[in-house]
Amino acid sequence: MIDTMEPLAVRVETTRDLTLTLKSGANERTLEFSAGESNRTVARCDRGSDA
Repeated sequence: MIDTMEPLAVRVETTRDLTLTLKSGANERTLEFSAGESNRTVARCDRGSDA
């Protein structure tokens, strides 16, 4: 578990399809990446936001 006051950025490089779920308290965001995809900004979740 990662607990931070700063926005969390995730960089993914994968050779397989990947689903990543980020949770912060009641907030949850699911990110999906396709095989071979990298360096794409898919979401920014600030602590305590519903975005």
